[in-house]
Amino acid sequence: MSHSATSQAGILAEGLAKCPHAFEPSGFPGFGYLLGPPDEATGQRSRLGADPAEAHRLLLALSKVLPRGAGFWKAPLTDDNPSIPSGYTYLLQLVAHDAVQTSVPFWVAAKLGLASRNLRSAPFVLDTLYGGGPTGSAVAYQSGDSSLLLLGRYKSQVTGIAATAAERPFRDLGRINPVESADGLVPANFDHPHVTCVADDRNDDNIILAQLVALFANVHDAIAKKLRKTQPEASPEAVFGYAQVAMQRIYHAIIGRDLLPKLLHPQVWATLVDRAADDPRWLWRTGRMPLEFTHGAFRIGHAMVRRDYKLNDLGIDPLSVGQTITIGRNVGDSRDPLQQAWLVRWSRFFKMQDADTPNLSRRISPTMSALDVEGVFNVSDGKQPENLAVRDMLSAALARTWRVDALLDQILAQNQDPIPPGWMFRDGGQRREVIRGWLTAQGLSDTDSDTLADDPPLPFFVLLEAALDPEILGRHLGPLASIIIGEVIWRSVILERQRMAATECVARAAFKAPFWDEMAAIESMPGLVAFAARHCGFDGAAPMPFA
Repeated sequence: MSHSATSQAGILAEGLAKCPHAFEPSGFPGFGYLLGPPDEATGQRSRLGADPAEAHRLLLALSKVLPRGAGFWKAPLTDDNPSIPSGYTYLLQLVAHDAVQTSVPFWVAAKLGLASRNLRSAPFVLDTLYGGGPTGSAVAYQSGDSSLLLLGRYKSQVTGIAATAAERPFRDLGRINPVESADGLVPANFDHPHVTCVADDRNDDNIILAQLVALFANVHDAIAKKLRKTQPEASPEAVFGYAQVAMQRIYHAIIGRDLLPKLLHPQVWATLVDRAADDPRWLWRTGRMPLEFTHGAFRIGHAMVRRDYKLNDLGIDPLSVGQTITIGRNVGDSRDPLQQAWLVRWSRFFKMQDADTPNLSRRISPTMSALDVEGVFNVSDGKQPENLAVRDMLSAALARTWRVDALLDQILAQNQDPIPPGWMFRDGGQRREVIRGWLTAQGLSDTDSDTLADDPPLPFFVLLEAALDPEILGRHLGPLASIIIGEVIWRSVILERQRMAATECVARAAFKAPFWDEMAAIESMPGLVAFAARHCGFDGAAPMPFA
């Protein structure tokens, strides 16, 4: 869910026009396909990206007829999704960053004829938070105690300066934004010395995600400090390692007990949740991150973004989603220290016990993302993709993933359990007619509607299947997206839990039993927030509690 203002997909299209096979996963170690390489000769591979210029034209035309979110749902339904509070939109962004980090972005690699690889060799273990640990990602850790992650102070609304130790917990990422002094000197030996002290600077894309990462960091630090009190002789390496294992356990529990049950189709999740790592029903069996996941189904987070967010109870007007991305930015493209008025109260983003209804995510639907409505990623260069919808769909097309029809045929042939018998998209002919009818109703030409009905871009289809199914109505994903996302995330988590079993036994022994049991009981984001409220250093003067 991370984007630059330049055209990623536009550069990619230019590169692939010169090098049409640039997206073969052999040139991109760590990436692959859900069901193995699709056979182009038999029509398994999507044809949309075969002609990048035509794909751009076609998908731009589609993006222009996508309805705006407001008004898509007819009363008594609204754009708000009662099943998924908005905090999970940003948890999904963090999980996405934990699954994929390319050494060279695909669009640049394709343009230059370079290889790229996925640096997340072990996905979903909080590498987006920890990076290479205190040694490999030292900037993300406290200099005086390498077992602790670095956190930054917010700017007090009362004093106008950085919060004091009495106003803990610190809620921002660590930042270095030197200001030029009167004599023209700055305390750095390089130009534009703006640094965000995190292992993955994509986590500073917006102030909500940044504070979510700070929440995880606060909990890590609280766990590490608790261990140090009970084992003062333990080395910093031991304290860090045991706290990391505890956090990974919590993270995996949140994914399996909270995030995936909300996001996935219930029937699909029921078939996945109790599978062992060696269950023969798994469709995805490699360690390479499938392009159908990274460039297809997992783009759904963009559809869930709200137009605006009420951050807290301080009486501040809701911020637009554009403001959550741009607020605090300056000409050096750094973010100023977090203002107290921007502090997130997490009961506004997750359903806390006895709390008011939080901001809700948007229902999942084939509409313009709120990011497009807000114009956050629009560009003026006529050669570039004009909006986020085009970039998502064009990236998927140029990745040359499995064609939707072929993907579903293979899934139904290999493992029919997750697909509900009465699913409206089960039959290929009916599926194409539904898609064609929807597209023509939006005003797309008959010719373009026929082309896209026969070979819909995967990010578009997963939105359509969630919205048009009367059993779903945008409350969660449809079967195909649920299979792709569930297979990749949950199988990865199961494999990591298996790999970490011995390490977890050692970590458990390092903590006092009651405290370990308290950590082991965290199985949801509200549970994590409640733990933070109990353990993360309130001194009585904190202006905005976590919960």
